[in-house]
Amino acid sequence: MARWIDADHPGLPDPASLAVLSLQLDVDTGWLLGLTSRRLPFAVDRLPLQLLQQLPSSPSRPAWFGAVADKTAVASGLAMAIMHGHDMAPRILHGSPYFYDPTQNRIACNGVYVLEYLGQTIVRHVELQVGAGLLLRCENTQYGDVLVDEAALRAEDGVRVRGRVTLAINVCDF
Repeated sequence: MARWIDADHPGLPDPASLAVLSLQLDVDTGWLLGLTSRRLPFAVDRLPLQLLQQLPSSPSRPAWFGAVADKTAVASGLAMAIMHGHDMAPRILHGSPYFYDPTQNRIACNGVYVLEYLGQTIVRHVELQVGAGLLLRCENTQYGDVLVDEAALRAEDGVRVRGRVTLAINVCDF
């Protein structure tokens, strides 16, 4: 699945994988491919009779599928990006998709944000420090904290907030 959402080499699933995913997740194939914005259930009643007879009375899916589907349904309206680097591991692993709310373009409270800083897009824990500025922390303790003082925040090329991270789906390669 990671190859389907890889930012550098995106691809589409083969038809057989797409059919299995649609059936197991109980979603329309058009929605999975991004062709429709409305999430509809899989159209079991439109399957050919031969195929319909091979299915159990109601397609079952593992319990974890429901949890993932519920979480990703919340992600509608959010922006998605792929994590590059290990700075937020183990919370967000390299190559994993994360979702962020682009309407939250200022820091109102502590949290994990997508930022533009020194010409780069980064994901960091942001902690407001009254009178000092913003403390930018990585989840990975091998990387140090950065304190961005208030003068740098006011500068034209200071920190720009792209959104607050709300969900990450860690993908593990084996």
